Amino acid sequence: MRCRLHFGKPSLHLTQIFTGFGMLARARKIELSWVPSRPFGNDFVSERFLTCDVRDRRLVYDLHDYAEIDRGRLGDCDLYFKRSFDPVVVRGTKSGSRVLPLGLNYCCYGPADASFRRALHSFLCARSLAHRVDAVRDMVRSSRLASSALRANDGRANCRFSTFQADPVPRSSPRASFFTRTWDPELVRHDPREREAREVLNEMRVGCIRALRASLGERFCGGLAPLDHALRTYPDCVVSPGASRKKHYLRLVKSADVAVATTGLRGSNGWKLAEYIAASRAVVCETPRHAATGGFGPGTHYLAFENPVECVAAVEELLADDLLRGRMMAASQEYYRRSLRPDVLVGNSLQRALDEGFQQGARP
Repeated sequence: MRCRLHFGKPSLHLTQIFTGFGMLARARKIELSWVPSRPFGNDFVSERFLTCDVRDRRLVYDLHDYAEIDRGRLGDCDLYFKRSFDPVVVRGTKSGSRVLPLGLNYCCYGPADASFRRALHSFLCARSLAHRVDAVRDMVRSSRLASSALRANDGRANCRFSTFQADPVPRSSPRASFFTRTWDPELVRHDPREREAREVLNEMRVGCIRALRASLGERFCGGLAPLDHALRTYPDCVVSPGASRKKHYLRLVKSADVAVATTGLRGSNGWKLAEYIAASRAVVCETPRHAATGGFGPGTHYLAFENPVECVAAVEELLADDLLRGRMMAASQEYYRRSLRPDVLVGNSLQRALDEGFQQGARP
C-alpha cells in the first residue's frame, strides 16, 4: 500500500501519527513517501492536521482538542479521522458520514518518523524569527542526544513509544498517582467561555489532588507541575521540579497500579489517559466526552467519576480489590496492543479506510 504524507509545521500532537506511519513503513507494511507542505503567509497551514493520500483517496487526520469539524478539509477528503470525536457534532455536520473516530492521543516518537527532517524543513521555510526558534526547539526534540542533554520534556529521549510501555503486574501494596498541570485563565481572558472552562478544569484537578492526598496519604503520589500559575494560585498542590520531569514522572506512574486522569482542554481526552493505557495502569478518569475506538469503555478500561468525591471512591475501590485492579491493568495492555500502539492505531485507520470508509460517500 502506497501512502503519501503531506507534512507542515511539526506538532507534538501529530508525533503519534508520524510514528505509526514510520513503524508501518519500517515493517514494510506500507510504502511511505513524504511531501512537504508549502508555507502559507508567515507559517504553515494549521499544524494539527495531517493529510495522507492512499491510492486514489485522501485521508485527513485531525488531532485538535476541540470537537468541531473543519468543513473545508472535510470537503476535500474521502475520510476524516477525528481525535476529539463527538457523535452529536458529527451528526450535525454535512457529509458527517465521512468522519470517523481516530482514538486516544499522546506525544511519542519512533523509528523512521522523519522528525528531524520535518523540523529542518520548518526551519528553512520559517518567515519570522519566532518561527525559526520554534523550529530549532523541534529539532532538539527530534534528537535523542540533544533532547536528553537539554532536558526537553517532550523530546525523543523521554518519549520514545516503547518508553511508556509496562507489564500489568499488580503490587501487594498498591498506590495511586495523579500528576497534572493547570492552565492560566488570564491567557484567554479575551474569550469568557474559554476562561471559565479553564477555571473549571483547574478546580477539578486541584480538588482531586487535595481529596486524594487527604484520603490516601502515603498511598498517593502526585500534584501540579510547578508552573507560574500553579505556584501563584495553588502552591499547596505543586510538586518538585524533578517530579514533573517526564522521565521521573513515568517512573512514578509505573510505580503506582492506579492512575487518575481528568478531562483536557476543550473537553478533550488528554495525553495522560493514553499514557496510562500504554503503561498498563488501572485507570480512574473523569467521564470522557469524546469517543475512542476499539470498544474503549467504563468498567473495562476505566472507572469514571464526575467530582473529587467520586474520584476518591473509585481509586479506593481499585486499591482494595486486587482482582478488579489486575483485570483492568490487563485490559489496558490488551487495548494498547489492539488499538493504541502507534502502528496499530494508524494501521487500523488505514484498514477502516479500505474496508468501509470509501463506501460512505466520496468527495463532492
